[in-house]
Amino acid sequence: MRMMTTTSSLLRPLAGLLSQITMALAASTSLAEAAAPADVIRIAAPLACAANSPEDMEALGTHLPGHEPALAQPGHQIIAEGWRKTYPMTDSILTVDWVTKRGRIDHLRLQVNKPDGTSPVMFAMIGRECRVESARRMLYGPDNRPERIEVLDRDLAPTGAFELVDPPVPHGTDPGGIPIALVDTGVNYTLDQIAPFLARSPDGALLGYDFWDLDERPFDADAQRSPFYPLRQGTSVASVLLRDAPAARLLVYRYPRPEMPRFTQLIDHAAAAGARIIHLSVATFHSEAWVEFRRAMRDYPDILFIAAAGDDRLDIDFTPVYPAAFRASNLLTVAAARVDGTLTDAANWGAQGVDISVPGHKVPGIGFDGQTQEFTGSPIAAARVSALAVCLLLEDPDLDQLDMKARITELAKWRPPDRPIRHGFIPDDVLAKLTGCRSGEGS
Repeated sequence: MRMMTTTSSLLRPLAGLLSQITMALAASTSLAEAAAPADVIRIAAPLACAANSPEDMEALGTHLPGHEPALAQPGHQIIAEGWRKTYPMTDSILTVDWVTKRGRIDHLRLQVNKPDGTSPVMFAMIGRECRVESARRMLYGPDNRPERIEVLDRDLAPTGAFELVDPPVPHGTDPGGIPIALVDTGVNYTLDQIAPFLARSPDGALLGYDFWDLDERPFDADAQRSPFYPLRQGTSVASVLLRDAPAARLLVYRYPRPEMPRFTQLIDHAAAAGARIIHLSVATFHSEAWVEFRRAMRDYPDILFIAAAGDDRLDIDFTPVYPAAFRASNLLTVAAARVDGTLTDAANWGAQGVDISVPGHKVPGIGFDGQTQEFTGSPIAAARVSALAVCLLLEDPDLDQLDMKARITELAKWRPPDRPIRHGFIPDDVLAKLTGCRSGEGS
């Protein structure tokens, strides 16, 4: 199969290919130097920009240092958003994605991995005029464990900016308060705004757990999109929950994306730690991934599960999103609304599947970097309801999950006019009267 011909300005005329190769190779003074990840990208980028057929893709490999064509798969792989070709070399593996938009090449993604193919080293996004638009490098420690993501400039040189990757958990003391399990992408537990609220053992160790990596560092990162640009959600969700309920004693769990049946162990862990409220921000369309979660939810009828309804602009009564679409007496599903009660543009709804909505549009919180931002979406709205549950439980520790759920849904007196939900909308002023609780202030 031949690649689609395109007139995108990203591509270079094939007539100039030889001069581009010469210029790229001239950037390195030796083969060993050319094998460095930055030089691999410098050599590959102009050739990838010029590629206009599978033959051009194959030709790219012949100019890479230490390319081992016998290990490369013949042809190219068709992916959802374009084409992909992998080039094994002596000391690394280069993967090039030609990403299409409306039938034309829009940009390129070049990623260098270690020879094992699973350890990322460097990434570059190549945009219009075949220029580097963004780039990052993964730095590893002595134990070959990723330590930080370094931000690079357009010349692939360090900018001095970086993001931590799975750092050790700083020592701390338990804050006391109402234990609540946060199931998300983890949190940035190095932040001063988050660390004081984390549940700890008597020796100061974190009581949460990373059920993705199976270690005791539930650091905020969902790397399935990209290890260099991971999704960071849990920190912002935690910050909103803690803002509305400083009485919360936060048990942090990074959800088990690689093995969803681990949800059984996750909920067992949270229950053993004393959690009577479990907040869930994550969701998928595949019910089979949530079989063990659903079973565990039934095994713990005394825990209230508060789930984000999702942000796909769908009626989940007809297009289910899980776990929000499950029916259970101890499950409360929350959608995001504006302050006037209308649902946000992306919010899911359902006359049966979504229980309530609360303001979850441009809510102040803390981002992964510790800076104040505004956040929108059902995970943020659900965090506010989880905070409300914490405050209700602090006020009346004898409440069971049915009472908590009933008290919350009874506050929803007004139904949004645009998209139906089961009980209705809880306004900001009602939330404000019932949240803001701190440890020791309950009755």
